[in-house]
Amino acid sequence: MDGFTVQITNYDANFNYGGTASAGSVSVSGTGLVTVTGVSANTSSTATITTTRSNYTNGSSQVSATSLNAANTPSFGPPTATVDGFTVQITNYDANFNYGVTASLGSASISGTGLVTVSGLTPNTSSVATITTSRANYAGGSAQISATGLSAANNPAFGSTAATVDGFTVQITNYDANFNYGVTASLGSASISGTGLVTVSGLTPNTSSVATITTSRTNYAGGSSQISASSLNAANTPSFGTPAATVDGYTVQITNYDANFNYGVNASLGSASISGTGLVTVTGVSPGTSSTATITTTRNGYANGSSQITSASLNTGLTPSFGNPAATVDGFTVQITNYDANFNYGGTASAGSASINNSGLITVTGVSAGTSSTITITTSRSGYTNESAQISANSLNAANIPTFGTVNSTVDGYTVQITNYDPSFIYAGSASSGSISLSSSGLATLSSLSPNTASTITFVTSRNGYAGGSAQVSGASLAPVNTVIISTPSSNGNSGINTGTAITLVDSQGQPTGSAVPFKGFKGEIHTT
Repeated sequence: MDGFTVQITNYDANFNYGGTASAGSVSVSGTGLVTVTGVSANTSSTATITTTRSNYTNGSSQVSATSLNAANTPSFGPPTATVDGFTVQITNYDANFNYGVTASLGSASISGTGLVTVSGLTPNTSSVATITTSRANYAGGSAQISATGLSAANNPAFGSTAATVDGFTVQITNYDANFNYGVTASLGSASISGTGLVTVSGLTPNTSSVATITTSRTNYAGGSSQISASSLNAANTPSFGTPAATVDGYTVQITNYDANFNYGVNASLGSASISGTGLVTVTGVSPGTSSTATITTTRNGYANGSSQITSASLNTGLTPSFGNPAATVDGFTVQITNYDANFNYGGTASAGSASINNSGLITVTGVSAGTSSTITITTSRSGYTNESAQISANSLNAANIPTFGTVNSTVDGYTVQITNYDPSFIYAGSASSGSISLSSSGLATLSSLSPNTASTITFVTSRNGYAGGSAQVSGASLAPVNTVIISTPSSNGNSGINTGTAITLVDSQGQPTGSAVPFKGFKGEIHTT
C-alpha cells in the first residue's frame, strides 16, 4: 500500500542480506521477501539489495517498482435510523471501486449509489458496519460506522368503539403524549383529542368508516393502526296526531310509536306519562293553560330522538246558575241567569221533560200535580270543560175545581152551595148577569135579576202553590109574582055553606089572571101582603 514487495528468487540463507531504497525503507525477510515501505502512494522507489558472506564477494542487485494509488477510504453522511437498523450514505462513493460491507449485528448491503443499509436489528439496537473498497493498483480502503436502529414503533391500541349520531368515538388505550398522532378516515372526518380520544364524524346514519391512526417521534419507528366502526342508526323522532284537550291538560297520540324504543317524557307544566300504545297524557295543568311535552326515544345502536308538542288544557266551562223557579200546572219554569249563547245546552228531568229556549228559559212539563222534578242542565263548548248544575222544584198542586149543590131560585136570582168549599182558597166569581156574593160557608147568592131570568156564574179559585180552578153553575130567578085580591066568601047553593074565600089573581099591571080558592071551607079572614 505504501511501497512494494519482491521475492529474491535465488535467496540463500547462508548469505547476509541488506537493502536500501531510493524512497522509503527496505527489509528482507528470512525467506528472501523484500519489502519496501514508507513510500508515498503511487511513487516509484529503487531498492538495492546487497549480499555478504565470508570468503565471498559482496553481491548487489536493484529492483524498482511503484507503490499503489491511495486507498479509497469511505466517508459517511449522518446515519438514518430505521425500524430494524439504519441507512447511511457513502459521501465519497466512486463506482470505479469495488465495495464490500459487513455488519457486527444484522445484515448489510450497499446500493449502486453508495447507500449502506443495515437491517435485521431489534428495535433500539446498535451495529457496526465495515465498508471496504478495492481496485487494481489502489490500496484497499476500509472504514466503519456505528448507528442504532429506531426504538419500537408506538402502534395505537384501542378500547371499545362508541357509535354516535354521525360517526363513532374510540379511546387509544396506549396513548403517549410524547408521540405525534395523525388520523384519517375512509369516510367522514377524524380528529384526536389531547387525551387520545379518536372522533370520527360526518357520517350518514348506520354507515361504516375506517380510521387510520399514525404515530411518530424522533428515533422511533412510525406506528400505525386502523379501527373500523359504524355510526348509529337514524333516530326515531316522535311525530304526533292532533292533541285533545282535557280538564287539566291534554292527550296526544305518537303516530310513529315503536315499542322497540324506550320512551321518556316530561312536561314544562304539570306531569306527563306515555302508555304502552304511545298515548301521551299531560295532567295537573290549570284550566286554559299551555304545557310543552318533550318526548325522547332511546335504543341500543340508534341515535337518541326527541320531539316536542305544545297544547293547552280546556278552559273552565260554564256552570249554569238559576233564578227562582215558577211552578206551573204540570211542572215549572226557571231562568238560567248566566245564559251564554256561545255554549250548547242540554237538559234532562227526573220527572217530565225539560226544554231550553234561546234566551235560557227552562220549561219543565209533563209533571204530575204537586210533584217534584230535578232538572240537570249541561253546558258544552269546544275548548271548554263540560259543566252541569241541578235545580229542583215542584209543579203546582191540583186545582180546586168548585162543585155545586142544588140551585134554589129566588125572586131576583138564585142561591147555590159550593159543596167543596175550602176557605184556604180565594174564590172569585163573575156572572153573565146579576151580582154575586159568597158567604164564609161557600153559599153563593145571585141577585138583581129580573123575574124568570137565567144567569151563569163562573167561579175561579186561586191559592199560592196551586193551579187555578174554575167551574160554572147556571140558574134562573123565579117567574113573575101574581097579585092576590081576596073576594067575599061564597056558599055552595042552597046549603048556605061557605065554600072558602076566593082569591082573584091579577098581574103586576092589574089585569085579572084567574082565581083560586086555596083554603076551601075556611071561614075566617085572609089577609094578603
